[in-house]
Amino acid sequence: MHITGYRRPFTAKAAEALLQQYGAIKLFWMNNIKSMAYVIVCSVVISSHAARSPSLSRSLARLI
Repeated sequence: MHITGYRRPFTAKAAEALLQQYGAIKLFWMNNIKSMAYVIVCSVVISSHAARSPSLSRSLARLI
């Protein structure tokens, strides 16, 4: 997944913890200015559930 548009204040640790609610994460990387992140999850089902989550949409502007 490619996540953009984080709403401040939001830390990499908080973003990772929020995404882990939906399943196991293989890789999480956020750039230094915390404007985007790349996430590799274990299944497509996890990413589709996360993309439809109201709690993520309040915290993130766009989940691709």
